[in-house]
Amino acid sequence: MTTKKNRTFKRIAFGSTTVAYITPALIIYLVFVITPGLISLFYSFTDWNGTATSFKFIGLENFRQLFRDPVFLISIKNNFIYLFFNGLVQNIIALLLAITLNEKLKGYKIYRASIFLPYVLTPVGVGIAFIYLLHPVYGVIRKLFDLFNLPISANLLGNPNLAVFAIAVVQIWLSMGIMVMVWLAGIQNLNKDLIAAAQIDGASNLQILKNVIVPLLMPSIIVVTVLTITGNFKAYDLPWSMTAGGPGYSTYFSSIFVYKTAFEYNNFSYAMAGSAVIFIIPLILIIISVGIIRKKME
Repeated sequence: MTTKKNRTFKRIAFGSTTVAYITPALIIYLVFVITPGLISLFYSFTDWNGTATSFKFIGLENFRQLFRDPVFLISIKNNFIYLFFNGLVQNIIALLLAITLNEKLKGYKIYRASIFLPYVLTPVGVGIAFIYLLHPVYGVIRKLFDLFNLPISANLLGNPNLAVFAIAVVQIWLSMGIMVMVWLAGIQNLNKDLIAAAQIDGASNLQILKNVIVPLLMPSIIVVTVLTITGNFKAYDLPWSMTAGGPGYSTYFSSIFVYKTAFEYNNFSYAMAGSAVIFIIPLILIIISVGIIRKKME
């Protein structure tokens, strides 16, 4: 009986300690994330300009206007282009690099550090550096194009059809390190016996990758999926530092659209409606993606 009471007391004490530890974080999250988000959502149904003391409710008018706004649609399209590059291209490269690094080649620690190094750099500093690297006259990239006679426009950031792709490639390089680390952590926790069994059965490296490694990496795939989707719909600092949304609206991203609408055009309620949409879109993508991955896991 005493033992049972002791266990009950320990559970209560553990629960109280846990609550005491997480309460400050919950309060901070509630005050600085949840509350502003709800306020933003409230004002998205109004015509508030950010400074007026009065406003009126206009219902879904801001949202209806958004989906007729060509600039907003361009920004969403650019987010999906970004998502494709950083979701598919980047993660395929990151997975292959993680598999290679897991082999512990000679000097592998140096390779790991060199791959992860760009991630600790500030995106704004990287963006400014690449403005000079991609300069159409004296930039290093221009010299490389000339050296190899590549039929590619040297003015990548000034070309409305190429600028968003140039930024996406820089983003791949910048954030490659964290994705490689996530994949590498997953690979190092794989069941080595299953891989060895597949090798004994005569499976090729490609078959082992497709039928053994990838299914075992499903937890890592979930983490990478969430990081990729949320990260790409928050893209702001690198695109802004490289092009500020130009030329024209060709490198507008949803975050740039929200910023400019709010702070340059003083249309806060419209900007808040935009921020609500770019919260809902990645949320839906995450729910669908994680649901599909979990079905594969089952």
